[in-house]
Amino acid sequence: MTAIPEQPGVDPSLQDFILITEVSEGHRLANPIFERKFAQPCPEFGHHILALYRHGELGWLPATYVKYWEHEDVMLSGGACTDGRVLRLMSADQQQAVNDAGGLLMSCMRYAERTLAAHFPATFSYCGDARAMAVVDHVGYERLDHPYLIVCWHQKPADDEVVSDMIERMKAIGPF
Repeated sequence: MTAIPEQPGVDPSLQDFILITEVSEGHRLANPIFERKFAQPCPEFGHHILALYRHGELGWLPATYVKYWEHEDVMLSGGACTDGRVLRLMSADQQQAVNDAGGLLMSCMRYAERTLAAHFPATFSYCGDARAMAVVDHVGYERLDHPYLIVCWHQKPADDEVVSDMIERMKAIGPF
C-alpha cells in the first residue's frame, strides 16, 4: 500500500479513510448537507473545506463541510455541517477513531486554519451551535463579549485599539 502523505491538522489515525481538503466548487458536493442543516443552498464563493470519507465501492463521500472566505483584512468561517448518514456508514472502529480525534469538523477547521488562515491576523466565526462551540474551543477560538462572535488569533495586533476596531467591524456584519 502506498503511504498517504500527512494532511495538515488531521489526526494520523484518520488518514486511511478520511481526506480533508479544499475543493474547487466544493459547494456542489456540500450542497445536500448544507441544505439539510441551513434550509438554503450552499454559497458558491470562498474556500470549501470538506472531510471526505472513503467507503469501499461507493468511493469518497462528503461527510463534513466548512467554508472559509476573506473579508477585508481577516478570514471568516461558517456554514459548518456534517452528514450523519455518512458517519453511520463508518465501521465502529472508524467512528471511534473520529470521536477520539475530536470529530471531523475539528479536523476540517484545523486544516483550514493551517493552510488558509494562518497568514491573516485572525479568523472570525459566528457560532450558535453548542456542539460546534465545543469544537472551536479546541481549534483555538476565543469567545468575545458577544453571544455568537468568536475569534481565532493568528497574529493578534499589539495595539488594543486596533483589536477593538477589528472586533467591532465583525460585530457590525451580523450573522454570517
